Amino acid sequence: MGNKTKHVAQRTCIVCRKKKAKQELNRLVVMDNKVLWDEFYKLPGRGAYVCKSANCIIKLQNFRNLQKTFRKKTVELKKETIKSMMEKTSDYGDKNGF
Repeated sequence: MGNKTKHVAQRTCIVCRKKKAKQELNRLVVMDNKVLWDEFYKLPGRGAYVCKSANCIIKLQNFRNLQKTFRKKTVELKKETIKSMMEKTSDYGDKNGF
């Protein structure tokens, strides 16, 4: 009777479309038409999720549906945002000095 499993929130990566636990993904939000990495999952607003794998983070640079994802006319994704995600969450930064 005490075998209740705790619910784990699932989210979908906007790049590869795989479903994973929320904490296994990077959260992105838009503020002032700029895409920001929400490292601690605390920023307000509509969020989108990307895998922590280097492959998905790199593909995010060329992802064309950010406007549709965030329901905005224009959004800007800076290379610094991608670089900080790569350095802190993927194994790519360790191996390649990204």
